Amino acid sequence: MRTVVSAVFALVALLLAAAALGAAWVDANLVDEDGFVAIAAPLGQDATFQEELSAALAEDLSGSTSLPEPIAALVGPVISDAASAIAQAPGYPAAWEESLRISHALTLAGQDAGQPAAGEPLFQLDLRPLATLMADQVSAGINVDVPVPEDTVIDMGSRPANGAFAWITHAAALWPMVGAASAVAGLLALLAARRRATTLMLLGAGTAVVGLIGWYAAGLVPGIAAKAAGGNAVARVFAEGFAARAAVEISDSSVPVLIGGAALAALALVVKVLFRRDRSYR
Repeated sequence: MRTVVSAVFALVALLLAAAALGAAWVDANLVDEDGFVAIAAPLGQDATFQEELSAALAEDLSGSTSLPEPIAALVGPVISDAASAIAQAPGYPAAWEESLRISHALTLAGQDAGQPAAGEPLFQLDLRPLATLMADQVSAGINVDVPVPEDTVIDMGSRPANGAFAWITHAAALWPMVGAASAVAGLLALLAARRRATTLMLLGAGTAVVGLIGWYAAGLVPGIAAKAAGGNAVARVFAEGFAARAAVEISDSSVPVLIGGAALAALALVVKVLFRRDRSYR
């Protein structure tokens, strides 16, 4: 009976550990604004993303000028040139970071007010700071005020109908409690076990498996993101680039878990062998 109870507690401990580790990563890198920006900011220097971003900004800005046809024909090339050089503008890094922070806040807006409607965008990329920067550059070059487009938001994906998005963003903050519950369950598994060294070894091996699953799952992230991005070119490149960087972060975070679990299992095995030898000598 003790063995069964110990096994149940050990399984619960491992499941809770996996949930706590996943929630901690989501909380630190997706829900937290600084963590999100740290992953997404380098995408602003990606050549492919810059090309798609420039094309989108040029199209939006050209459509917002409302200038007479002859003047619009002259302004068009200026806008295209400004869009192509936007990444070299002195204010580009700050504008890109501001875009990310606004996008993060826009995406998570309303989560505390209640469950958002199903079908809303999974993520919204607001390019207003970049569009403003480019409009200012064009205006300075032609001495004509070029208005910023009213709609600068690019929608990506669609939220599930079951409210999972809101649930995940709220539950991620609970990872310390889940981690503590995992530790308590692991301790109870050891206390209930007849062979504690064996139980500790199995807990270590299970932890290593959790790390291995995380490492493997990281490789699936880019493919999932590519399918969820939608047809917009900017959304697709952003989603693929962000997912690739997130996959690296997940993989890097999983390796210490894998190594730590394997080390714990090895230590428990050594203790078990030494304990057997000590008993045999007696």
